[in-house]
Amino acid sequence: MPAVSTRWAQFRAWAVGLRPAWKATFAFAAYLAFSIAFWTGSYIADFATRHAGIGGADGKLYMWSLRWVPWALTNGRSPLFTDRVFAPDGLDLTWVTFLPGPALVMWPVTHLFGQNVSLNLLLTVAPALAGWAAYLVCSRLTGRFWPSFAGGYLFGFGTYMVGHMQGHVNLVLLFPAPLAVYLVIRYVQGSLGRVAFVAWLTLTMLGLFSVSTEVFATTVAFGAAAFALAVLAAGEARVRVLRAGLLTAASLGATAVVLLPFALPALRYAPEQTIRPVERTSVDLLSFILPRGIMLVRTEHISRWTARFTSNQVEDAAYLGVFLLAMLVGFAITERRRRGTWALLGFIGVVGVLALGPVLHVAGRETIAMPGELLTNAPLLEHATPQRFPVYASLAVGVVAALWLSRARGRWAWVRWALVIAGAVTLLPRTNVSPAFHPSYELPAFIEDGSVTAVLGRDENVFVITEHFGEHMGWQAEAWFWYRMPQGYLGPVPDDYAPIRLNRGLSGDQPFMFMPTPDEMARYLEGREATAIVLDDAVRWKFEPLLRAMSAELAYEGGGVTVWREPAGGYARGTEPEVTFAGTMTHDGGELKSFSLPLATGDRLTYDEVRGRPIVFMVVPATCDGCGPWLDELRAFAAAHPGLATIAVAGYGGNASVAQPLLADDLTVLVDPLGRFSTALGTERTPHMLVVGADGIVTDVFAAGPADEWRERLEGGLSEDVEDGVLAPTSG
Repeated sequence: MPAVSTRWAQFRAWAVGLRPAWKATFAFAAYLAFSIAFWTGSYIADFATRHAGIGGADGKLYMWSLRWVPWALTNGRSPLFTDRVFAPDGLDLTWVTFLPGPALVMWPVTHLFGQNVSLNLLLTVAPALAGWAAYLVCSRLTGRFWPSFAGGYLFGFGTYMVGHMQGHVNLVLLFPAPLAVYLVIRYVQGSLGRVAFVAWLTLTMLGLFSVSTEVFATTVAFGAAAFALAVLAAGEARVRVLRAGLLTAASLGATAVVLLPFALPALRYAPEQTIRPVERTSVDLLSFILPRGIMLVRTEHISRWTARFTSNQVEDAAYLGVFLLAMLVGFAITERRRRGTWALLGFIGVVGVLALGPVLHVAGRETIAMPGELLTNAPLLEHATPQRFPVYASLAVGVVAALWLSRARGRWAWVRWALVIAGAVTLLPRTNVSPAFHPSYELPAFIEDGSVTAVLGRDENVFVITEHFGEHMGWQAEAWFWYRMPQGYLGPVPDDYAPIRLNRGLSGDQPFMFMPTPDEMARYLEGREATAIVLDDAVRWKFEPLLRAMSAELAYEGGGVTVWREPAGGYARGTEPEVTFAGTMTHDGGELKSFSLPLATGDRLTYDEVRGRPIVFMVVPATCDGCGPWLDELRAFAAAHPGLATIAVAGYGGNASVAQPLLADDLTVLVDPLGRFSTALGTERTPHMLVVGADGIVTDVFAAGPADEWRERLEGGLSEDVEDGVLAPTSG
């Protein structure tokens, strides 16, 4: 035992004597190991073919961005303007999160291994870099390794990072923000001269701007608040702090000069309206103490409460939990005689109050007005979302933890460590959320094997329809921008393009139910000078009826896609199936105004032919292979209630041949190939019931579950005298 104790003492003395740079390197390596364990380890063998986060449209935008900057520079183009999307006019990118800095840094990786590997590496290293930068801040203030390591962890792996590790690489690469704090501390402490301080801080802020203009703006704003509190708490170091403030202003001035060619267009093309409604992007008062569904440590009972919050769980960065809140209370009590204590706690309080937005929400209920209203119209900050502000408080929380632990003495020192460690445990991420993490990254052979260059002309303007929303951006980038597109996904749709829905593109899982009319689609393609349509085979069942209704010609089939072109005589503008309504058919009270759809038998049925009778519609997707039991029950229901008009609708992708198995003497079958009923109901695949009274008012809408259940629900809503055409609203 004495020998073991001696060796441990020798190791401890060696570790304590390590140079600060080696300690910081060890801290970064440990944080990187945590990041790999939490976010990457389960798919490390498939790093090139899986996503680090959830993929999604934002992920495809960032992948596009990682390719765009190198392509623009190697082709003599300005990276600040693109004609590859929203062609032929193109778009100024200065207000878009297109990651120019990371794209340049990752250029060699992207070139050698592809855009998905680059994005995965950035996401994997982001928490480690954030933790490392916060560690440097804490180490400068405490001079102790393990307290500083704990403080860095709380920032690098806090709630904000857990949420945005779903794929928002522009928001998790925020390590320059704590690095800026580190540089200020070094200057105040006297270990960094004026010239070096201004130079390094300017480079840091330029780097931050190159990642995210939003994070840059909020860093400057909250940095100013922190500076004001630091001046009040500085005491004898106040002169040095004031000098640091002046030099920081000089650095920001130099940053502004360098960024002037970038900033002026950004201000010119900034969205006129707030990008995200602030009333839905502020945190709830209970967010600070109740974990959301992205956290590993939570309960279903708590989830029922957090479901009432206005902010979504990915964006809500406020959660600290009872242990870290207890740590803040303990810090306030034990360190109450230090001015710095109240500066730190005051900063956390300011950030927390502003994160609540313009109105205080408690368990989802609006209560009183809050100071957050001041930021809703502030220059550059009006587009920032309050739910993200707590990331700055989490840096202060990490500093509090480091200071509190470094000052732990005596027999109760373990209590402090226990609170901090317990708090860190409550921040552990849950990665088996929906949508699932680490989906496959797949490309059609048409893009991957280069067939695209043989089928499409260079710089041809092509409308691309994919299975997943935003996927067309990744396809174009992988094709090394061989073709242009009239649509695009660059986050919020620019004001000039927003009114036209097709500028968002079309996809199988688009977040808005929309199917253009053939005339609308044809006018769009002609107006945007698009000469071809590429259709993903995965959603051919859904969109091919639209293209055939336009008389588009199939020009190529293979490699996982079909390519369609305009016929010699131009696109058809003929009559199409229609459904119109007032209000909304997805809720009780909407009114069916008209419909005109072909029957599976070849004729056509209009609303006028059944108007004045109660109608029960069952909307069945054309791809519903297991709908037989529902339809059998629907036939039985129709036979039992001859006073009703009972109609089956073969929805998206339906045609006469698809609808043939549905035919029966006692059942009317309509064909709705463009999914007008499905769009109105907000669904594509699950059979849905739509009940319309004789007066045209929608009395019930619901997904068809087990046949006996939906039939019971329908019959529960029938009046005693169905022949009078009365259908009472049902419950549930």
